[in-house]
Amino acid sequence: MLSEQTMESPLLAAEEVSKVYQMGSNSVTALDRVSLTVKEGEFVAIQGTSGSGKSTLLNMLGGLDHPSTGEVFFAAKPLRPLTKKEMARYRRYSVGMIFQNFNLIPTMSALENVGLALAFGGLRGQQRRARAEELLGRVGLADRISHRPSELSDASPLPARSPTGRRCCWLTSPPAISIPFAPTNYWPCYAKWLITTR
Repeated sequence: MLSEQTMESPLLAAEEVSKVYQMGSNSVTALDRVSLTVKEGEFVAIQGTSGSGKSTLLNMLGGLDHPSTGEVFFAAKPLRPLTKKEMARYRRYSVGMIFQNFNLIPTMSALENVGLALAFGGLRGQQRRARAEELLGRVGLADRISHRPSELSDASPLPARSPTGRRCCWLTSPPAISIPFAPTNYWPCYAKWLITTR
């Protein structure tokens, strides 16, 4: 439940964010004083040429990296002071990231991949297995729970099946904010899924 202060503030914000990488004796500026606000329920697209800093900004919004200067805020609170444990909790419960690669463990089945995400959320044993089976059923893969990721991507001509692991992991704990990294091929099925599960 968001507080009244959060409801009045942007859900996610970057204020004068810069990122400078040191490459030997050279400094490379990936971002230069970028500011952005995202309100609850708002849909925002970040566009730019290759190398313009889009992924760098998304990594900072998602808590995967810190800015060199400036600050990122979630629910009106800065991310910089968070401990490693608090930052892990932010990434686990508050933000859902869709990467261009699937980030599934290739040697594990669909059931095991989804079960792993549920384990991080605290579910154990039979309760975890039953929940994983339910989630796979919700995305149309009840008959493929023992298949590995490489066997799922070609399971159907429908694009909705390819990002299965990511959608199932989101279903385990729907995030407050979703950050896709250019999933252009699959965006229609994600948009439908997000609308129906939020």
